[in-house]
Amino acid sequence: MPDKLDPRILRTRRMIIQAFFDLLAEKSIDKMSVKDIAEKAQINRATFYYHFRDKDALLTFALEDQLMTHVLKPFETMETVDQRALKHVLHTLLSVKSYLSDRCAENEQTFYDQIEQAIKARLTDAFVDVLRAKNESEKVVRIEATMLSWALYGAMEVIHEREENEKNDMINQVVNRLSINR
Repeated sequence: MPDKLDPRILRTRRMIIQAFFDLLAEKSIDKMSVKDIAEKAQINRATFYYHFRDKDALLTFALEDQLMTHVLKPFETMETVDQRALKHVLHTLLSVKSYLSDRCAENEQTFYDQIEQAIKARLTDAFVDVLRAKNESEKVVRIEATMLSWALYGAMEVIHEREENEKNDMINQVVNRLSINR
């Protein structure tokens, strides 16, 4: 994939990704072809292949890079891991999960199987960066960061399945438990 930041390349890549997500709302990924994606993005297949090796490379890029941007957004301004920060991360995870559920219902489990480890790993790394300020050993910081990322991911999975009127209460309970001794 080209590393250039040429606006035309970025715009074309965005069009391909948007076409991909639009098609996911209509059909399963198994029934989607590169030709379908190219037609929806109004580009030719050669242009598609200039940006992505194949449909799987597009899937990986779209999920891990594009959605991960949203998942990691709360960490841009996070100085400490407090209740507000934990709540923000959990809300962000839930919004990504809802987006995939709404737009890609047929493919949701495929996506989450593919990106679960990536989300947990990137969350762990982001928490490590914030927790380093506590001046604890790197080992302790990494363990705490891993516990937080896995707990938030697991909570997101459970909360997402609940009724809307239960979600805020559950979010508060999770955040309260995770912020004990902070």
